[in-house]
Amino acid sequence: MPTSVGSSLVFFRRALGSSNKADLRKGAAYIPTMHLLNIFEERRCELATKESLKLFCALSSHALTRTSAGWAHEKSVHERLGMGGKELTLFREGEQRMMWTSNVLLPSTLAGLKGADVSSSFYWMPSVANFLGVDSVLGDTHGQVYAIQATFAGEHNNPIDGIKKVWGQVNKEVREGRTWHLVFIVDDIQSARVYLDKYGSQKLGQGHNQKEVYTWVCDLRVR
Repeated sequence: MPTSVGSSLVFFRRALGSSNKADLRKGAAYIPTMHLLNIFEERRCELATKESLKLFCALSSHALTRTSAGWAHEKSVHERLGMGGKELTLFREGEQRMMWTSNVLLPSTLAGLKGADVSSSFYWMPSVANFLGVDSVLGDTHGQVYAIQATFAGEHNNPIDGIKKVWGQVNKEVREGRTWHLVFIVDDIQSARVYLDKYGSQKLGQGHNQKEVYTWVCDLRVR
């Protein structure tokens, strides 16, 4: 049995650290270089939104960092936010607001994130799992940008480094011209207060360019 098979872009490898050929069944598809990933992402974003999201989820390395239930929750978040469906209700202490979804998918590379502008609608999902605590970024046509964490029971990550990384990758106009939010999309609304208390007061940037980050929680089941 070969150790890697595939097209000129997408390969399949055994589980990392395994020397057992049988563990090929536990392996995953992957794209080995950034050059090939950029080619793949350009083509993926030419597909219809539904098919593009399916292809992203099939190859995402995020699945290797989560339980099967946690990954299923994250995929449902991508489908809800990235297919231009009904808006979602966000909550915080004594407040609520609506978050509008988008069907405009940006390429999942860093170059794709730099393609966001100050007023357009977009949805971006990192192609690699090094934006710890941020699973996607949503922008609307009203000048809002939302860093999203799909939070499943027992799988919460500190989002601060991830949102700072997003902040550092977008253009200056997006940093300064949009209002920034951090959204925990939860499977258990009863635990939401923990996230609001812990991450409810954050700022991005330095000096007079600092921006307040507004923290919210969301339950996909709330219509």
